[in-house]
Amino acid sequence: MLSLGVIHLFYNQVRRRRVHIFVGASILCIYVFTQKPSWEMIVSKDEMKLIPTSLSSKFSLIPRETTGKTMEEAFYNKENISESASHKSMAATEIQATNLHRRQIVEAIEKSVITSRRSAVKNGTLHSQSSSQESSKNEGDSLKGFLNHHIWEYVCNHQVASLRGFILYPKLPSKRRFLFSSSSKQGKDVNNFGERVFGFLVPPSSGVYQFSISSSGDSELWLSSDEKLENLQKIAYLAWQESPGRSKQGNFSNFQSQISSSIFLHAEVSYCIDIIHKHQSGKARLDVAWRPPDSTQYTTIKSEYLRAKINDSHATDYAVRLEDYEEQSQQSHDIKLPYIDFKKVAQVLPTCFYQPSYLVKHKLIRFEGARNKSNTHFASVYPPDETNNSLPLLENEDIWWRENAIGNLVINEETALSVVSLFMGALEARFLHSYKLRKIISIQQVADPKKGDRFLVELMLTSNRTGEDLVLAEYVYKFLEEDRLCFPEGFHWSKRVTVNVVVPVKNSGRWAFYFIRNIAEIVRQTHDLNIHVILIDYESTDINIEEALRRSTIQSYTIVKIAAETSFQRGLALHRGAQAVTDPHSILFLCDLHLKIPPDLISTIRKHCVEGKMAFAPVVKRLRCGYHPDVPLGYWETLGFGLLAIFKSDFDRAGGMNVQEFRGWGGEDWELLDRVLMSGLEVERLKIPDFYHFYHPNFGKSNQRKGA
Repeated sequence: MLSLGVIHLFYNQVRRRRVHIFVGASILCIYVFTQKPSWEMIVSKDEMKLIPTSLSSKFSLIPRETTGKTMEEAFYNKENISESASHKSMAATEIQATNLHRRQIVEAIEKSVITSRRSAVKNGTLHSQSSSQESSKNEGDSLKGFLNHHIWEYVCNHQVASLRGFILYPKLPSKRRFLFSSSSKQGKDVNNFGERVFGFLVPPSSGVYQFSISSSGDSELWLSSDEKLENLQKIAYLAWQESPGRSKQGNFSNFQSQISSSIFLHAEVSYCIDIIHKHQSGKARLDVAWRPPDSTQYTTIKSEYLRAKINDSHATDYAVRLEDYEEQSQQSHDIKLPYIDFKKVAQVLPTCFYQPSYLVKHKLIRFEGARNKSNTHFASVYPPDETNNSLPLLENEDIWWRENAIGNLVINEETALSVVSLFMGALEARFLHSYKLRKIISIQQVADPKKGDRFLVELMLTSNRTGEDLVLAEYVYKFLEEDRLCFPEGFHWSKRVTVNVVVPVKNSGRWAFYFIRNIAEIVRQTHDLNIHVILIDYESTDINIEEALRRSTIQSYTIVKIAAETSFQRGLALHRGAQAVTDPHSILFLCDLHLKIPPDLISTIRKHCVEGKMAFAPVVKRLRCGYHPDVPLGYWETLGFGLLAIFKSDFDRAGGMNVQEFRGWGGEDWELLDRVLMSGLEVERLKIPDFYHFYHPNFGKSNQRKGA
């Protein structure tokens, strides 16, 4: 076909008397006729149809998708340097990287891959392979000469443990980069900065090496005996305990801890390397050097001895890679004991009229519900829980911190045991020798100084007939000066009601990613299928919410879209989320992203929401910047009512969110609380163990709690 085309060109130019084109066509025609078939030929799919079968078997053909592509394009596909799953995500396709550093790295990778492929074509060493093998090879080539560099922002303190304990570490960094050596420097002052540098080290020769680390803050150097992360060992470090956490720039022998022992490495073997650095303030720098065999000097490790672990430098800052989503795959085998249905024990105690004296029966002035603590009521607990776990960390803090870290009040043991004794006596009288008390799980008390005390009694019982363990969890009431219990009329919690977790999201992809994983883990541990997630998304550009939920094991969810150009309004988002709930007899849990939600919180919400009677405002511990659940220094946010659980019917009866007045940030929760209280509901409070709010910068411009 090509020969015929050249002959045709030759004839046309002779006829038109174009001498220079005639000469060129003549030369080309002679060249074509004198060439032998070669495996390097590139033909289109259309042209392949015209080649006889007997002839085509002599060629190693590399098909193209369309005609007219260059040899370079046929052998090299730019998408090979990127991870395919990331290109499938909306976040990766809609957001373009503008950072010069990132472009330089991608261009360098493209150049190196193109160069190697051109060389392979020239030398006749490139053969047709499967796409998966080719992609794997390209990926490996593109990672040579770099280390992965992940950065986290807004992580306070100088200890490496602060970074390692950060809930978004290690999967969800703020930024992803490549380093060309084992050195990292920030050109300007940075605060509360953490970084992780990782990949593989490939020594040029076998022998004994020694490593040293130098940094502007606390740092650790880890090295494995092979390519496996599980074999990493800490070989050098700088820490506050040894020094002020920093060494002089370029000095690799200030402290004994920053120098490793002698390590024998084999040539051309890949060793996993992991470097963690926590910087607090000023100019950040990190240097890792080695002393190769037969050398007396420490030198920075150059790019030719490095290989990155993953190709993620193309990811947009603050965005998430959906391929990073992972869950605990093993199913939980924790046994969840069945609850005894209230109908079965309804005759154990008499029913009594219940109307506590503290119900709000007058019009509240704005924000009075939150400011006057007598309007909401904290439950006391027995036995003691873990809500005082911050107190040992606050011995040297001022009185405000110590007072606001105090956990739930503990019920007097005699009172708790007397309530259990009264109930078990009544149970035995009704069901003779049917049950025995196995364990007191929890007793909660809300006191009414004028009338009496309401208790939530949760007991583990054993059936004498079947030997089965069961849980009884019901509300009982004890009038003042009386030595008997009763069931408060109409005050029963629903054990299987759906809890709708309603959360607004606007360009907080990493936190949304974490939240989805947190809820999925709750479902895995509790086997609770009556949890419905409602995410109100302001068309976030840093995460594909729908795809993230699809990848998760969460079965029940709704996504509500609000236009991206709309300014973030929490009240509006919660209003739209509540509108998506059609069952008035289900529970709304107005929630937040930046939380660690414990597995039993959903069950706790069910127990503390009674339709037409009571809403629940669980209290979260707000952690200080740089602290985490393992070191939970923080305070209980008793003045916050942004976390509210309430039946949908009660929410609607109270008027829902006030979207007319509250168009910014703050105040919408206090205003809603006023109306919930004036609707005749109790609002119960409880400090929840292992329930944490993580530090993050304020996203709102102003707080609308005017007059608070």
